[in-house]
Amino acid sequence: MAPSMPNFSNFRPQQLRDAWQPQGTSTAMLASWALSCLLALIIPVAKWATERNSYYAYQGKYNEYEQQQRQYEEEQQAAEEGNYYYGATQCQWWNFRCRSNMNNN
Repeated sequence: MAPSMPNFSNFRPQQLRDAWQPQGTSTAMLASWALSCLLALIIPVAKWATERNSYYAYQGKYNEYEQQQRQYEEEQQAAEEGNYYYGATQCQWWNFRCRSNMNNN
């Protein structure tokens, strides 16, 4: 049989608190509840972060491949037109020798 609910209208405040105290509540139960709440937040966020990183890694490889293809096509097109394209390198602002060589050529 299910325990009957007491009539709370006749209780004093201390009796009311005592009546609502759950039986068998322990620190272990509270700790397990807190841990489950924490895991309910951490696990989806961790899964999302892994999927996001995987997507960005794939997208980066795809962009790199696309850039290599574009560079290859430009080199081929320049070679067909007679303009030999050697893939000019950009000089850093502090490398004066490189910059002067680029200006001379």
